[in-house]
Amino acid sequence: TRDEAIAAGLFGTVDDVVRPRIGDVLVAARQSIAYYDDRVTDTSSQKMVGQHGSLTSEERTVPLIRLGAFAR
Repeated sequence: TRDEAIAAGLFGTVDDVVRPRIGDVLVAARQSIAYYDDRVTDTSSQKMVGQHGSLTSEERTVPLIRLGAFAR
């Protein structure tokens, strides 16, 4: 649920203003799998080369390159 996802820290700190924008129920894949709504007749999204990896380490470990005033 939304409350479980927030409590688990999946979104970091969640301000009360944005809380209602998170769905009531969330689906998060832990493996190389994709979920599609089969009620949708347009299947073009299933043909995309890239998909988000949800809770996989590849998706959660995003490199950060700091430039300019933010460089270390």
